[in-house]
Amino acid sequence: MRASFLIFMLVSLLLVTAFSTQPSAPVAIAQSGRSCTKPAYFLIQVQDEKFVLAITDPPAIRDAMDTMARHKQLFPMGEIAIGDGGFNTGYSWHLVPESVRMVEAAMEVCDGLPSQVENITSKVYCPWSARVLKRLPDTNNNQNQTIEASGCVRRGVEAGCLVLKDFEGKEEYSLFFPTKKEPNPDTAISLEGTRHKGGTRCKRGTLVDVNRWTTLKRLCPKESKERPMATEEKILVEVLNVTVEKIRGNLFRITARGNVRTSGWVVNLHPWIYIRPPENWDIDAVGIKPTGVVMEVITPWEASIEMNLPRDTRHITVHGVSLKGENQAITREVPW
Repeated sequence: MRASFLIFMLVSLLLVTAFSTQPSAPVAIAQSGRSCTKPAYFLIQVQDEKFVLAITDPPAIRDAMDTMARHKQLFPMGEIAIGDGGFNTGYSWHLVPESVRMVEAAMEVCDGLPSQVENITSKVYCPWSARVLKRLPDTNNNQNQTIEASGCVRRGVEAGCLVLKDFEGKEEYSLFFPTKKEPNPDTAISLEGTRHKGGTRCKRGTLVDVNRWTTLKRLCPKESKERPMATEEKILVEVLNVTVEKIRGNLFRITARGNVRTSGWVVNLHPWIYIRPPENWDIDAVGIKPTGVVMEVITPWEASIEMNLPRDTRHITVHGVSLKGENQAITREVPW
């Protein structure tokens, strides 16, 4: 009897030891893999917008390379985190590198444009139409990396933005000048700067804080010849009233109203992009100027946008330009 009891206790001890030690091995391996795997950076395009993705999982890196080479048809999916992560410059979010996988399908609620990520109700982002354009240098996460470029300065699609298109037509840069002195559109320049820090409404290409620039003795072709879509002109419009309504949790609806000079306008609200979420979130009231036959009569407009706001956000400011050409900024408190 005593021998049977001792055998029972020995078997029980062996089973407990086996089950208690089994989970620790894969956990240790996973942690070691995360700490040793160097991130790979990829430039991702979703329609006409771009963002930077960092991946640490070796199979996911291989899938991204195969997708870039068109051997596979996959798109990225990963967990959303606050801040640019040191690599997704110009955005107030990034995908956690350890969570990123390349997938064939995902739930629709996590799909959307990079500029819409703040409004996605899911904790993950999965842009279905994403294209892997190229793998970036591993030094892409260096915020102070010097950027040198030469090209022609153009007006950006977003109001008040300047864009540099390099002479080879391969790269674009949204330009930010610390002083009021800046080049005129359709001017050829060379510049030196660093990656932009802070909020912005400008979203095209790499965002650059210009430290110095010089004019080049070179002619730039007329912009209309380069932009067949130039008929779609976007400008800031008059704002008369702004309301901020809480829907649930940290989801709010911002509604703005104002006037435009003629019929036929389409007005939308465009939130600024921030590397770190601010206490005061800026939004532009942007109207698409009509191109056909219109009625020359002052016409009211109304536009709304739903946003998931960080808890520290205290105010919403909507920017516009009055019918007299004066800059406007209407601020409302966030009703937490």
